[in-house]
Amino acid sequence: MQKVKYSELKLRDIVDLESGDYSIATVIQITERGITFFRPYVKTSDFSYTAGVIPYIGFEEFHTTAYKDREITLVRREREPR
Repeated sequence: MQKVKYSELKLRDIVDLESGDYSIATVIQITERGITFFRPYVKTSDFSYTAGVIPYIGFEEFHTTAYKDREITLVRREREPR
């Protein structure tokens, strides 16, 4: 993992937003206004009266302003498609 500036991000980069349990996200759109990320999440709750575990599975898309000098942790950079 390495720190990169927001201005260096590319589509499909996987980043760590350092915001808790579900902090790993993928860059899905880059514009001059900002960057859109996608992140999946899974949460489980164990309810004794259901005799099992209920999973909550979903995803979140969110947009952030592109601060060119701000840094973010790059987890993985995918190769360009052929």
